[in-house]
Amino acid sequence: MPQPVIRCDLSRAFLDLCALPSGQTLRIPNIPDAITAWVAEIEGTPSSSSRPHATVTAISLPP
Repeated sequence: MPQPVIRCDLSRAFLDLCALPSGQTLRIPNIPDAITAWVAEIEGTPSSSSRPHATVTAISLPP
């Protein structure tokens, strides 16, 4: 099985993420709480942040 790779495009407001080989795409706010929530999600651990803006939401990004 190939090792997963995460591609990340950075901007001031967002991180656009793409997981390979699955092709799953995701946009999260570029703030510590959202990044922590995303890392907890991919590691399968609960996030310690309860702030509403830390929610990780999957969106469809253009290729």
